[in-house]
Amino acid sequence: MSASFSSAQESAAQGVEGGSTQSVQAPHPHRWWALAVLACGIVILAVDMTVLNFALPAISRDLQPSGTQLLWIIDIYAFALASLLITMGTLGDRIGRRKLLLIGIAGFAVASVIAAMATSSLMLIIARALQGIFGATLMPSTLSIIKAMFTDPKELSRAIAAWISCYSLGAIIGPVLGGWLLEHFHWGSVFLINVPVAAIIFIGGVFIIPESVSRAPGRFDVVGAVLSITALFGLVGALKAVTAGLALWVSLGLLVVAIGLGVLFVAHLNNTQFPLVDVRLLRSSAYSTAVIVNLVSSFLLVGVMFYLTQYLQVVLELSPVHAGLLLMPGMIVSMVFTVVTGELVSRVPARRLLVIALLLTACGLSMHVIEAFGQWEAIPSGPLVNWWFGASFMIIGAGVGMLDPVTNTIILGAAPPEQSGAASALSETGYELGAAFGAAVLGAVLISVYSFNVVKHDFGVDASELSAISSNVNNAHAFAESLTPEAATQVVSAANDAFVTGMGVTAAVAAALCVVAAVGVRLVLPNLGVHEMAESERH
Repeated sequence: MSASFSSAQESAAQGVEGGSTQSVQAPHPHRWWALAVLACGIVILAVDMTVLNFALPAISRDLQPSGTQLLWIIDIYAFALASLLITMGTLGDRIGRRKLLLIGIAGFAVASVIAAMATSSLMLIIARALQGIFGATLMPSTLSIIKAMFTDPKELSRAIAAWISCYSLGAIIGPVLGGWLLEHFHWGSVFLINVPVAAIIFIGGVFIIPESVSRAPGRFDVVGAVLSITALFGLVGALKAVTAGLALWVSLGLLVVAIGLGVLFVAHLNNTQFPLVDVRLLRSSAYSTAVIVNLVSSFLLVGVMFYLTQYLQVVLELSPVHAGLLLMPGMIVSMVFTVVTGELVSRVPARRLLVIALLLTACGLSMHVIEAFGQWEAIPSGPLVNWWFGASFMIIGAGVGMLDPVTNTIILGAAPPEQSGAASALSETGYELGAAFGAAVLGAVLISVYSFNVVKHDFGVDASELSAISSNVNNAHAFAESLTPEAATQVVSAANDAFVTGMGVTAAVAAALCVVAAVGVRLVLPNLGVHEMAESERH
């Protein structure tokens, strides 16, 4: 895809927006109000992700999931969403992006109600999967509609930065709101807050947001859709087989099947008249690098949030509100850096911004490693821990906040207007796969190190009780409540030590990944701005 960012922006500036049902010679008159409605969608997703992490201890006490079930509750949403994003993005190009958005937000609200009413781990996992299925309609539809409404390149960059910053806003609101809800209501309330916001999006979508479809979409690629979904689920199955402790041949078999289906998918796309997505997009080094960086960004953020919320509430024994307030400065910094980077992206080389962002994130994660192995858990309420933790999370927030404006500006500019939905979906697939694998891989590292260190202790319990203690730190604390004070202290101390060790190892792995990604970006991308980069590739 040689004519990437600059050609798409030139077309937009001339009013040639092939993704709209109308000839857009001027920007949509209500585009900023429509953006506000669409931003509610990103806010609801951010709130849902952050409050769920804070609700994990309460969910664990109520439903008593195993360590594997706990990971499924976290990452089934992202896995289901990632598996369907490409299909839904292409479907939106054909039937109408607003129409698909309205269907998706209605279904998301219903799935949220089911999640709030869950009475077992399995029921909650199924509800989270439904949230992922309907959530897959939201992201590609939203980005495509934004591109259709904002035909001026400068306004488009600002709209993208504003839209992304709303994710940080939701992440700021989520911990405090979630903490307050968890202290006053059942954990299901963290899902019910989605319903009124979904109603606002639905009503605003009907009256404010314009419809947008591809002018010449062709027939829907059913074969491509089936191959993409099954290949991604095969990949998910291979990873889950590893984390569930199944035989190695099961994981390898599923991985081989997933790779085979992936090869068939790419071959099919190259040999069909109306492919599900134009794989030539990935030939653009700028586009493919942006997709990979999105994957790494979400991998790190979700994986880190998985251990941080448990560390704050379970190990340091902070209330949900206190834990949320500790996270808030980092979320605010993330939002500020998102807005600032949105203004810089057209003037500063993209490579420089991405490398700085990844190294900042690595520095923040390294502080978690120091925190974990510095034995500061002995003074959990001390001001030094709070200061160090707050500073480290602000640095991580700054780094992550810088990444998305750069990558999303590259991605939206790389796609021709008629494929904006599919291109956005391909990018979001990488992002959501990163989120899912972040919880699954980094979560598996954490739980493995935790279990390894817990089982070395002699608690004087039987095998089933030891299995419960070693499954996750939440279950260990819950089990300790039934023991004598002396025995409970022994179990809690050993579980906390094991968790902190696991957190340190997990943070070290995440920091190393950041450094590797920064080196990769430095080697692959030219030292050009996004417009010049696309022009260079075209020639």
